Amino acid sequence: MARLGVRFTCVASGVDEEAVRIRPARALAMALAGRKARVVARRHPDAVVLAADTVVVLRGKVLGKPKDAAEAASMLGALRARAHQVITGVCVVAPGRAGVCRYVASKVRMRAYTTVESLDYICRGEPFDKAGGYGIQDARFAPVAKLDGCYYNVMGLPLGLTTSMLRDAGLSTKALSGRVRCPCCRQSPTHKRSSARRLSLRGR
Repeated sequence: MARLGVRFTCVASGVDEEAVRIRPARALAMALAGRKARVVARRHPDAVVLAADTVVVLRGKVLGKPKDAAEAASMLGALRARAHQVITGVCVVAPGRAGVCRYVASKVRMRAYTTVESLDYICRGEPFDKAGGYGIQDARFAPVAKLDGCYYNVMGLPLGLTTSMLRDAGLSTKALSGRVRCPCCRQSPTHKRSSARRLSLRGR
């Protein structure tokens, strides 16, 4: 969010992600983002609230965050050398406006990493806050072989979509062109900086 030039505060929603059973996966991602946004908006009614939730879909099965090392190893083993989809739902709730939820989907193919590499990644404690148990940005593990779509979506917050939604909610952001590595996000429009409204954020 700092890339967008928006002042923000991180607020945990406390939403139980496991309790929401909605399909298809894009509807689940938006539903979870929407619930998080509404919970935080009730606590902070004068704030613009942004919430996001990311899910990984492998052969029709939704993978959330692994609960323990065994589940992380199972997820990473299932994803190894295979293609899957990453979907992030984003919801923005602004004072006096109805909440808006949208999503971005990317296709990812993992490289054929070894069991030793995945276990090293798990031992570092990295998988447990990430859908599918991996982070595309981890330079040491570097699990992704090919990406078709938004890099920041796979990280957990698609900056191009987020910029557009914050603009629609009345916030202004810095231009993304030349500041980010994702071509999808660099194509988002330039916005003037004028708003001082505070943003509450709940991430991946």
